[in-house]
Amino acid sequence: MMEVNKTNFAQEWAHAAMKDAPIMIELPKQYECHKVVFLEEATKRFPLSQPEDHVIVLEDGAPATINCKIYLLVQTELQAT
Repeated sequence: MMEVNKTNFAQEWAHAAMKDAPIMIELPKQYECHKVVFLEEATKRFPLSQPEDHVIVLEDGAPATINCKIYLLVQTELQAT
């Protein structure tokens, strides 16, 4: 697998110009009632506690982590981790 990372000057200039610009996304009318979900502030807090919340109790001697590979990674992904 070959990966090409190449940009031209116009792409670099456009990226630099847009780096500090606020992201403006127009939300469709049918989702206006859910716009609080998309606010940046909402991503920085946990949801309120609910009666359905529960603790997962592990058995004595259970490992804290499990060393397993969920899916295979390509070489570039392995280097990134």
